[in-house]
Amino acid sequence: MNNKAQGLFMGLVFAVVIWIAGILFLPIVISLVDTGRTGLQCSLGSITDGTKLMCLMMDGAIPYLIWTIISLSIGLIIEGRLR
Repeated sequence: MNNKAQGLFMGLVFAVVIWIAGILFLPIVISLVDTGRTGLQCSLGSITDGTKLMCLMMDGAIPYLIWTIISLSIGLIIEGRLR
């Protein structure tokens, strides 16, 4: 295997490892976000503005984690292709 093919292969391997680790970590984050939302009582209508902001930030944690996993995986694939 030449250096470019080996770099691409290693990039793919690392991307798959990051992807699997992220997917295995995702249920833990979902559980923590659900617990936090329950503790803050985000479903109530009479909460303060600070609590609403914290609930909004907690809602954004899961998509942020998913996009981070995707961008890391794509970055590792591209980095392996450029070697």
